[in-house]
Amino acid sequence: MGYKDPAKSREYQREWREKNREKFRAKSREYYREKHPNCKHRYGVFHHDFETHHQLAINSGIETVLEWVMCHKMGLFPDGIYSNPDQAFRRK
Repeated sequence: MGYKDPAKSREYQREWREKNREKFRAKSREYYREKHPNCKHRYGVFHHDFETHHQLAINSGIETVLEWVMCHKMGLFPDGIYSNPDQAFRRK
């Protein structure tokens, strides 16, 4: 349905997005959780938990933050791995 008035069209689109936003977000979360059950949603992206990061560091032999950052910049980690997990998982 298109409106000739652009303002009316934008208002209709905004209302539709707000009405259906949660439905689409819930569907995408469920789809991703089926593939990656130990991930949680943060800032619009799914990230792995602390245990996954810890095991990745142990298994890959990374000992320092500098090594971790360099590996992340080279793209050696899968999606959902923080570039700075020491900041992401610090105690507040």
